[in-house]
Amino acid sequence: MQISEITIHNFRSIEYSKISLGDYSLMVGANNSGKSNVVDILRIFYEKGLKYESNRDFPKFKTEDQESWIDIEFCLSNDEYEALKEEWKLPENKVKVRKYFQTKINGSDGKPKLGIYAYNKEGKIADDHFYGAKNVQQGKLGDIIYIPAVSKLDEQTKLTGPSPLRDLLNDILKKLVKSSSAFKNLTLEFEGFSGKIKTEETDEKKSLAGLERDITESIEEWDTSFELNINPVTESDIVKNLISYKIVDKALNERMEADQFGQGFQRYLIFTLIKTASKYTAVNIRSTKKEFKPTMTLLLFEEPEAFLHPFQQDVLSRSLKTIA
Repeated sequence: MQISEITIHNFRSIEYSKISLGDYSLMVGANNSGKSNVVDILRIFYEKGLKYESNRDFPKFKTEDQESWIDIEFCLSNDEYEALKEEWKLPENKVKVRKYFQTKINGSDGKPKLGIYAYNKEGKIADDHFYGAKNVQQGKLGDIIYIPAVSKLDEQTKLTGPSPLRDLLNDILKKLVKSSSAFKNLTLEFEGFSGKIKTEETDEKKSLAGLERDITESIEEWDTSFELNINPVTESDIVKNLISYKIVDKALNERMEADQFGQGFQRYLIFTLIKTASKYTAVNIRSTKKEFKPTMTLLLFEEPEAFLHPFQQDVLSRSLKTIA
């Protein structure tokens, strides 16, 4: 799956605009000309850290109507097209959807259409949501990675929240734990640990088991008891709490924090994470069940020209084109 065309209606500075996209598309324009608005409406479509707010996102100029939406046309592979619901199949292996941000047009439930709806073969928009529930329909249209123009390295490498590095680690560990003998041994050892630690006592003769007992004695008249559980370690716990990283400066032979390096290095490390992620993308194995579940990652990469020399701009452009 890939996006072939987007149409924007009544969003910030854009009254109406139709934009064709290829594997790699470069958007160039003067400051305050609306480039970021195109990026942001795609982020809002996927709800990637941004949601539609009428006061901010509806145009401030006079409009012909009060509707705000984006149409996205996708080109599908043969397998993806075959799995798509028949009524939404368009010529040339395409499917087209509209996400309404605000409208007075009602859907089949009698309420204004908000969310994603597909076009049928007659070019009309369906009255029912595209593949039903919101969380399901989002999963049917791929995902995006967004790198803002001014992006801190720790936002892209944090392990306590969503980031490209965390996604990479989670993806690898989720597959590893299914067959890892080291993880199985850790699980067995942890079971023994959780049983023993509850009975062990501090120098003051305090223990977790004693705490359980004291609280239980107080609530026994309610015919209840109190238990403390020490949960086993999961792959998410490993990524979130047990893994950290450092950058080794070979010239100094020192392990250093990434933010101790210059902005050029930090931006390049962010780019490297994206490039590496493209190698680790899961292969879409054909399922025996006929299900529409295409794979696509849309990379939105903002790079102000002031950050780079012309030669570096050219290298960045060619590198992004290679990834695409």
